[in-house]
Amino acid sequence: MGNANTQQHIQQSLEAALQGLAFWISLRQVSYSEHIINEGALVTEFVSLLRTKLDNDFAIPNESKYNKKSNKRMDIEIVKKDSKARIAIIEVKRYLGGERLIKEDIKKLINAKKEKENKDVLCYLAVISENRTSKLFVDKKGNAVRKNLSPEKNFTTNLRVLKSTKSFKFKNGKPPKANYCCLLKISPTNQRGKQ
Repeated sequence: MGNANTQQHIQQSLEAALQGLAFWISLRQVSYSEHIINEGALVTEFVSLLRTKLDNDFAIPNESKYNKKSNKRMDIEIVKKDSKARIAIIEVKRYLGGERLIKEDIKKLINAKKEKENKDVLCYLAVISENRTSKLFVDKKGNAVRKNLSPEKNFTTNLRVLKSTKSFKFKNGKPPKANYCCLLKISPTNQRGKQ
């Protein structure tokens, strides 16, 4: 699988897994309407769904470190099975954690991308919002925002929003409550077309 094909496969697999996660959250809400799903459970289900979408050439190891010098661990890593080469880093954040924590994760991914060993690695942030509009990522009509959410001028974020809801009917001009899974791809601005 060539580099462009690999990137496309990873992106499509992530989007399919996040769409499945949005539906899984809706299913959980039917059964356990009063319980908020913790981040660990969201990551576990997301990884489970992602494994079903990725080709057999890829693996998702547990508890990988960002680098040899750091004790910081990434939420999800995708590697090539044969070479163990890192293909993607994914952080997962609950929207309820707040904008500050979301921006901290974007910054963490930017810093990872700046490292020589990660310059060709895909970096993503998945932000999960249960039963509420994630205003940082979604406009008043429920569509993905068109602004760059990166805190650094040399990096850009491309956003894809996946959601599930009981109804897509607007009430009083407002979108219905939904579960949003927002996927941000973090790339250097000079590589936007490549990645």
